[in-house]
Amino acid sequence: MIVKDFRYFPFTSKLPSPLITTKGVFSKKKGFIVSMTNEEEKTFFGEAAPLPPFSEETIGEIEAGLKVAREKILAKSILLDRKSIEELLDDDISNSVRFAVESILIQFASKKKNETDLFNGLTFSESVNVNAVASGDNLADTVKALLRQGFNAIKIKIGTKDFEEELRIIQNIEETSEGKIQLRLDVNGKWSLTEAKEYLPRLGGFNIQYIEEPVSGMNALLELAECSPIPIAIDESLSNYDDAFELLENKHLKYFVIKPARFGGLIKLFDFIKAANNANKFIVISSSLETSVGKGVLAFAASAVAHDLAHGLGIVSEIDGLNIEDPLPVKQAKISLENFPATFEDLRNR
Repeated sequence: MIVKDFRYFPFTSKLPSPLITTKGVFSKKKGFIVSMTNEEEKTFFGEAAPLPPFSEETIGEIEAGLKVAREKILAKSILLDRKSIEELLDDDISNSVRFAVESILIQFASKKKNETDLFNGLTFSESVNVNAVASGDNLADTVKALLRQGFNAIKIKIGTKDFEEELRIIQNIEETSEGKIQLRLDVNGKWSLTEAKEYLPRLGGFNIQYIEEPVSGMNALLELAECSPIPIAIDESLSNYDDAFELLENKHLKYFVIKPARFGGLIKLFDFIKAANNANKFIVISSSLETSVGKGVLAFAASAVAHDLAHGLGIVSEIDGLNIEDPLPVKQAKISLENFPATFEDLRNR
C-alpha cells in the first residue's frame, strides 16, 4: 500500500459529562484527527487525543510526533504486516500518535484479513455488547430506562460518598432491576486497603460482576485480590502492555479493563487479546472518551475478545463545530460492526 496523503487537524471535543478526578474536573479533550489516503483513493481516519489526567502527553508533543510519522509514511510503500508496522513506528512515537496511526493501518488491513498476519489466531464477531454508565441522584429511574434499552451490565462510580449510603444505592438498584442487572463498581482507588477489606464482604450478596480499582497501588490491589469475595478488575494501575502480560499469570486476577489509547499500540493489544483468550481471562475494552472517529477500531478490537461480556464503548465525546454522525451507534446495548471501517465523508475535505 502506498500512502498518497497524510493529513491531520486539531480539534476540541466536549465530554458527555464532566470527568471528576483527584487532579481536577475535565470537560473537554484536545487532540488531532488524522487521515491517510492510499493509491486506491481510500481514506480512513484515526484520533490522537490524550485523556487528562491519565496521560502526560502535551498537544505540542503529539503534533511533533505526527510530523515525524508523516515523514515516515507519506509516499512510502507500506506492507500491512506486523514486522513492517513495528519497524515503521519506533519507540520515539508517543502512545497517542501510535494509537492513531495503527488505528488507520488496521482499518486498511481489516479489508484484507487473509493477506496479513496482524489478526492471526483471532476470530472476530459481527457485534459487541456494551455496558451502560449510570450516575446522578435518581438512579432507580435511570436503571429502569437502561433495562428498556436492553442493557444488562451497568457501571457506577462509588467511593465518593459514605459507604452506608452507597450500599443503599446498590441495594435499590438490585431491587429496581429485580436482579437482571450485573453491576460493575468503579472506585478509582479511593478506598484504603483497610476500608476495602471491610466493605467488600458486605457487597458479596449483590449481583456484582467485578469491582474496578477498589484501592490505589499495584501491591494493594494484588493483596486484595487474594481475599476479595468479589472479582477485582484492574484498570488505571496498568500503564503498559508488558505489565498486563505479566499479570495474566496471577490466578487471583480475572478481569482486565484496557484503554488502548493510553497504551498506544493496537498490534500489541491483539497479542494481549490472544494471550488472555488462551489464559481464560476476561478483557473489557474501554474508551478514553474518544469521539466516534476513535471508537470504531476499539469496537473492532473488542469483537476479537473470546467472551460476550459488555465493553465500555457506549460513551463518545463530540467534536466542537462538527456534526458527525456516529457510524457505529449503540443499539439495544450492542455495537454492530457492519459499517466498520467507516469512511467519515464529512471529514474528507477538512
